[in-house]
Amino acid sequence: MDRETIKENKYKIISMIIILLLLLLISGIYIIVYEEKCEFESGDGSEENPYQISNVEQLQCINEDLEAHYELGNDIDASDINQWNDGGGFDPIGDNGDGFTGSLDGQGYEIQGLTIDRPEEDSIGLMGFIDNGAIIENVGVVDADITGDSYVGGLVGWNENGLVTESYATGDVTGDRDVGGLVGWNSDGEVIESYATGDVTGEGEVGGLVGWNSDGEVIESYATGDVTGEFLVGGLVGSNSGFVSDSYATGNVDGGDSSVGGLVGFNDGDVSESYATGDVTGEFLVGGLVGNNDGGEVSDSYWDTDSSGIDESAGGTGLETDEMQGEDNELDGFNFEETWVTVEDEYPRLHWEE
Repeated sequence: MDRETIKENKYKIISMIIILLLLLLISGIYIIVYEEKCEFESGDGSEENPYQISNVEQLQCINEDLEAHYELGNDIDASDINQWNDGGGFDPIGDNGDGFTGSLDGQGYEIQGLTIDRPEEDSIGLMGFIDNGAIIENVGVVDADITGDSYVGGLVGWNENGLVTESYATGDVTGDRDVGGLVGWNSDGEVIESYATGDVTGEGEVGGLVGWNSDGEVIESYATGDVTGEFLVGGLVGSNSGFVSDSYATGNVDGGDSSVGGLVGFNDGDVSESYATGDVTGEFLVGGLVGNNDGGEVSDSYWDTDSSGIDESAGGTGLETDEMQGEDNELDGFNFEETWVTVEDEYPRLHWEE
């Protein structure tokens, strides 16, 4: 072998060693970044000592342990995640094959600018699927942009026997079926003292707060965003086979087809001590409060005949604007000592809002 060949082989070997070293270095950096991303600020995930979350990467890492307990330690900026996961944005926490069963306490902090763009996927929201007594409390999702197929919500896509309380979502939510400003499908779950303010768009079971309330409870909650769908469309709940109490909706409701209501589109459950004020439009089975009531019960509930532009409803009592506002309102059956408060020249608000 001549000197030139030996020299050439030597350079090849050196080049290969450099390439291998670079690959090892890159792999090492990736491992370090990944491990650091999934290290929480403190805590061990127990009820007594929850994991502390301080950034959106740690928020995403909840998917690594769906049974643990978590707390937000500050506001979370999620505005730069729209290109995560090939443009899908945030990966919802839990799905209907492996739901979140722990707890998330926002401690009054907000998650800002959350983006999820998964139009062909189900169970879409910050929490995709919560199950078996999971608790989501004191969490605010602000300026969100959420898109999915079915079971889509600004905070929770599918709530199966979980609790959502003292929480809210702002921003737009878009899907096909079971679409809600806060919760898409509330199945045997509870939504208490919570609200949504964004616009909601879907096909069926579309609500300003909850898309489909299936044997669940919606208590002392409200929605203010506009709601657009085809059927089973409501300002607060699209379809209700559960219990709705002490709640209200003020957004406009546009249903292209049937079962469209200012508060509830379709009802075969119970609605009590609630009201609606938004403009309501649809083809048939359209009501200022309830569009279609199939054996359900509606009591002590009202809609504004002036602002809704409609004087019919499948339940409830229609009143003029001045009969629903101020201290001299005619909302008989409302508990103004413990649940509601009057506001001069405005509709009543829930006591906890004050």
